[in-house]
Amino acid sequence: MPFPLEPEGARRFAEGLDTIVVVEEKRALIETQLKDVLYAAPDAPRIDGRSPYDAGHHPADGG
Repeated sequence: MPFPLEPEGARRFAEGLDTIVVVEEKRALIETQLKDVLYAAPDAPRIDGRSPYDAGHHPADGG
């Protein structure tokens, strides 16, 4: 994944998606960039990343 994230490619990737799950180690680099690029875009998908899972709410655990 290139850094910084290429905005147009990210928009094309997100088209038609309901949710994007971002799995990263340590820092939320891609998650933050995706949120910035897709903010207020029509039909933007939900972006799940580090923050919802820190509290133990991981979909695989039923949470």
